[in-house]
Amino acid sequence: PVIGKLTINSDHNLSLSFPTEPGKSYTVQYKNNLSDPTWTDLETVVGTGGNLNINDPTPAGLPSRFYRITSP
Repeated sequence: PVIGKLTINSDHNLSLSFPTEPGKSYTVQYKNNLSDPTWTDLETVVGTGGNLNINDPTPAGLPSRFYRITSP
């Protein structure tokens, strides 16, 4: 899946949205540097058939953060 929308909410947290298929499991992962050896799980969710919104509670003021979505 492709991340469809990234926004900064009023709490200065990042929110991302992506399309899903019903019943399919998705894991949102991140890295603070592309050179980091592993990805860190942010959240695992089950698709609804619509867009899902995930909030990253880390302040959006980080120099960088990279995201990917995996699905088994």
